[in-house]
Formats: sequence, C-alpha cells, structure tokens
Amino acid sequence: MSTPAVKLRPLEATDLGLLVTWRNDADNRGFFFSHAPLTHSGQSRWYESYLGKRDAILFVVCTAEGTPVGTVGLDNIDHKNQKAEFGRLLIGEPQFRQKGYGMIALRETLRYGFDELNLNRIYLQVFRDNSAAISLYKKVGFVDEGTLRSDHYSRGAWRDVLNMGLLRDEWEQTR
Repeated sequence: MSTPAVKLRPLEATDLGLLVTWRNDADNRGFFFSHAPLTHSGQSRWYESYLGKRDAILFVVCTAEGTPVGTVGLDNIDHKNQKAEFGRLLIGEPQFRQKGYGMIALRETLRYGFDELNLNRIYLQVFRDNSAAISLYKKVGFVDEGTLRSDHYSRGAWRDVLNMGLLRDEWEQTR
C-alpha cells in the first residue's frame, strides 16, 4: 500500500454539513466522548463560537486532489506551557478508512504543533477499548500516561479512558 498524499486545511463554514454527516455516522459516534447526534443548527452555533477561540484549530483532512475525507485538530493550546490536546481525528468518508489517511493527518498535525506552534508536549485521551486508535498513537511515539478507570459512561457501560502524551524530543526521535 502506498502512502496517500494528504493536505490539511482550516475548517470552513462550507464543511459543516460534512461534519454533521461524519459525526452522526453510527460507526464513528461511539468513539467520541460526546456522542449525541449533531444537528445542522447546533453545528452552526458551535462554529460561530469556534471562530472566536484562540486555543483550538480544526483541520479538514483532504486528498491530494482536495476532496475532504475527515478532520483532525488541536485543542486547549497553551502557549505559555507549550502544550496542546490532540483530538478530533476522524476519517469520515468510509472508502478512505484504513488507507493511511489517519496516520498522515496525525503526523502532519504533530509536525504543525511541534514545529509551527513550538509546543513541547501534545497529549490526548482515548477510550481504552479503542485498540486501533491506541495502536496508531503508539506508532508515532505517544506513551501511556495512565488510565482513568470507569471514567465515561458510553454505549451502556462504564469505559476506561487512557491518557497518552508525546514530548517534542520523543517526536524528533521517531520522525
């Protein structure tokens, strides 16, 4: 399998319909901490508040030809302490899943965080039973920093949440 060419671009208002479709997909919803169905009006209100934020960026993951296929982002960007939370990684278009787009989007977001934003630490939270995501994060160097036991009620059960982190020097070693 060849590595796909991926472009990241900032989220635009015209992307909101795709976000609603992707996030409401039953195959995706169970992996998000907030998995209530989205509405177009709710997404529009969220977007208006997002535009005023200075501590978050959401990228749209696109093919080399510019076709939007997913999202990825950084939240809680803290310039003083040089850290941010990685998240919102979603390959929403089913035909583009399991083809390397998520890995490339992850690597590009880490490059942006460490090189462009001058971060020292990028961290994340993921459900402990999301083995595919955990495997992906470990491949780029994220390490297990502890488990929050029975932290989140989802899909009719209490689920553990794994904290993972990656430091700039660790990232530079795995590039």
